[in-house]
Amino acid sequence: MAQLNNNKINTTKKSLPVYLQKLKQKLATSQATQEKYVLELKNINKIYENGFQAIFKTNIKLKKGDFLSLLGPSGCGKSTTLRVIAGLEKANQGEIYINNVNVTHSESSSRNLTMVFQNYALFPHLSVKKNIAFGLNANKNKSGDNIEIFQKINFKKNQIAEINWKIKNVRFLHLNKYSLNKLQQKRKIAFNKLQNFTENNKAKQIRKYNKLFAKVTFLDETIEYKKENITFFEKLRPELEKLIQKKIQHQKEIKELKQQIKKLSNNEKNRLINEKVELAAKTLGLDFYLNRKPSQLSGGQRQRVALGRSIVNNPILFLMDEPLSNLDAQLRSTMRQEIRKLHEKINSGTIYVTHDQVEAMTMSDKLAVMEDGFILQIGTPKDVYKNPSCLFVASFVGTPAMNFVEGVYKNQQFISKKGLVIDIPIDKTPHLKESQKITLGIRPSDFSTEEFVYDTYKTKIKVKIVSKELLGNEIQYKGKTVVNNEEFTFITSSYNDFKISDKVEIFIISSRIHLFDTESTIALTSKFNYETIEAIENWLNSSSKIKIRRLILEETKKVKEKKSFIKNVIIKTIDKFKNNKG
Repeated sequence: MAQLNNNKINTTKKSLPVYLQKLKQKLATSQATQEKYVLELKNINKIYENGFQAIFKTNIKLKKGDFLSLLGPSGCGKSTTLRVIAGLEKANQGEIYINNVNVTHSESSSRNLTMVFQNYALFPHLSVKKNIAFGLNANKNKSGDNIEIFQKINFKKNQIAEINWKIKNVRFLHLNKYSLNKLQQKRKIAFNKLQNFTENNKAKQIRKYNKLFAKVTFLDETIEYKKENITFFEKLRPELEKLIQKKIQHQKEIKELKQQIKKLSNNEKNRLINEKVELAAKTLGLDFYLNRKPSQLSGGQRQRVALGRSIVNNPILFLMDEPLSNLDAQLRSTMRQEIRKLHEKINSGTIYVTHDQVEAMTMSDKLAVMEDGFILQIGTPKDVYKNPSCLFVASFVGTPAMNFVEGVYKNQQFISKKGLVIDIPIDKTPHLKESQKITLGIRPSDFSTEEFVYDTYKTKIKVKIVSKELLGNEIQYKGKTVVNNEEFTFITSSYNDFKISDKVEIFIISSRIHLFDTESTIALTSKFNYETIEAIENWLNSSSKIKIRRLILEETKKVKEKKSFIKNVIIKTIDKFKNNKG
């Protein structure tokens, strides 16, 4: 819990469990090797003026040919992360590298990436061919042998953008110091107001208190970042002249590169563009629709046109923001396969944003599961499913959702609050302490109803069936334990057709039991990789920030709902007035 003390907001520091600290040290040696990444995010923070922090110290590494899905519920920071990568949003802190080039301060157009949106963004008056060729027509010389030259020019532009950022901040160091002073004054005023709240006031004016708390937290983050920047730019001050000369040199090299660009005849330009468009159309199965307008196409075909427009520019990185959300279930399934095939053909890096775990699990090489602006786990779909890092990941990934029961660990047994006893295999216990409060998790698919397996699975429980759902070849049951009234969801073959109120014995596949520390929610039985341990460490000490984030998000939703309500009232009033007048 956050407390106010000595002009600071103090929070109780939590550290990683000892077994994860040791594992992190062990894995750190393998992280030291320098690898080439098509994308690398380093400690990216995005905070808005109202104190809402969309993402917290986000770290992502993506190799060429990797397909990474950002998976999480609405409002968790997936799309913001994508927009920061694309350059549509500016990060408050951190660095973005594309192909080992720092593009943090570069324009979107210089980042050599492409973005596919949920709503296609096609030009309705242009044919499929002209929609696909739109980016190429904007600069017709950017074809053939000239592509490599344009890539070199982009590389130089990105270097100039970083130098410009440094020069500007060194020159205006006095303004940064003045700005820091102003921020510190604002923070002092806001903090004093916070201190004036008594416990009774907090309860009565909780919204006002939370807004002030959010403001102070935002100012703390901004002040800390400003201080770091001022220190960095103070050290750079003696290097100012060198930076200016470096910039002049890069500009000179860009001029020389531009002189190497071959001026193509109109026929040659059109021929190269047509070749690219036809190849993209053939790859996407659109070669028979090139002369049609978007209105004459199905939803899936329109999405393919949007993909075609992206691939003709030969991007290093593909960004996709829920591109299949507007399609029906059957078409989504087909498009999933097509996007994956396209990714494998092009072999670029792909970042795919989705809240649909089926999309994420079927298409991805890696998943990054997000909640409250934090990445909570990074790994292969199989790893995330079999080794969830915490309770949230375990509950979010997997359909139907995992069963959870709270209790304590005693004498190699799990004892629930209601008295249900389940034996814990010895290999699941290395990180458990006697009398530790734990949460037991079992997936609905990890039960069996076959009696002959009891010797293998050891633990059986008797449940009374309270509901059932036929899922085709499977039936999903909800049952309550006869003795302790604990509820479990389990799945059987549709041949085992139990009736409501039947009492049946179900057997737990004990090797697939998951255990979590109830207080921290961190998994006690999962295997962790280095990226996930780093992410969990970042998230562990941020409970007060998460609380503020949720409160601001809730307030924003209320304001939006209020505005929407007022707008609807105005529209209805105008319509009523028009009808009465008529």
